[in-house]
Amino acid sequence: MQIKIEWQEKDLLVTLQNIQRVLGGKNAILQSIGETLLNTNRARHAQQIGPDGTPWQPLSSSTITARVSKKKSAKAKEQARRSGRILFNSGDMMRDFIYQVQGDVVVIGFRQTIAAYHHFGTGTHGPKGSAYTILPKNKRALAFAGIVRKKVIHPGIPSRPLIGMPDSDVSLIKDVVSEHVMSAVSSSKGKK
Repeated sequence: MQIKIEWQEKDLLVTLQNIQRVLGGKNAILQSIGETLLNTNRARHAQQIGPDGTPWQPLSSSTITARVSKKKSAKAKEQARRSGRILFNSGDMMRDFIYQVQGDVVVIGFRQTIAAYHHFGTGTHGPKGSAYTILPKNKRALAFAGIVRKKVIHPGIPSRPLIGMPDSDVSLIKDVVSEHVMSAVSSSKGKK
């Protein structure tokens, strides 16, 4: 009994050229990585958890009261009270969550700078942040949740991490690259 292996240099060359084409055309791989990371981070945001899986700190009662007071109908007020979705009031911040391919790099983040306040918190002293004063800019007083004041001492915004790179995301990136390479190898089969 024998096994005969015949070296098909042409087949190997075609496969290597396809792999080189895929790796040389890194833009498609980087686009896939960006889209994958964007979707993964959006899913975590919808679950109201940080990249490490830790649940975000719940909304303060004053934030919930303010949201409810903006609603006109009793039904809308009750929905706002029950919803309590963290970091999702109008949806603007998540609409500005994007990725870009810049040369050999995928950049993922938010266009709005307010996302940094939510990601890091507003203080430097622990996860709750530190208090800060809010003064009116264009009026003589501030109005919030039906309360009118000349100034407000805000207790600080807690850190609610929005983006990161946990091990699960690193595995996803490896899977995306692997799929691109395997696709190149598969497309070589049959081409002689």
